[in-house]
Amino acid sequence: MKYLSEIDGSKAGRLIAPKYTNKAAFPSASTSEGSLAYDDALNDLYHSDGTNWVLLTKEKTFILTEGVTDEIAVPAGRLISQIVVIASSGTGNVTIGTTDLGSEIIEDEFYNTSGRPYTIGWWFPSDSTLYFSVFTGTITVKIFYA
Repeated sequence: MKYLSEIDGSKAGRLIAPKYTNKAAFPSASTSEGSLAYDDALNDLYHSDGTNWVLLTKEKTFILTEGVTDEIAVPAGRLISQIVVIASSGTGNVTIGTTDLGSEIIEDEFYNTSGRPYTIGWWFPSDSTLYFSVFTGTITVKIFYA
């Protein structure tokens, strides 16, 4: 016999998805059809379609600081549709590549405090890294997944 625990009214109306250390720790998608799972390592939400865990997260924001942080990890199976670069102050240029100091995606593009969107359509079939170089100070980077 199953017993119900006391209901916490402060959490009424909230959906709580099971949290896992990373996607590798998720249960089998085939036995979890219709379930949600949260990847704590990447802060991503997924649902199972009975065959695969399907990413629900469509936008992520990162803060990069010159000389400290200049890269963003991109997990396998992601299609990036747009990157928006916003300066915390002033203006500058940025180069984005798939190799350190590379310019495979964009090279020496202008950005400012209003934000500059770059529509790219870049598919990542395996775990990868986006490298940001040339920028000065601190920038906010928003990545939109298709």
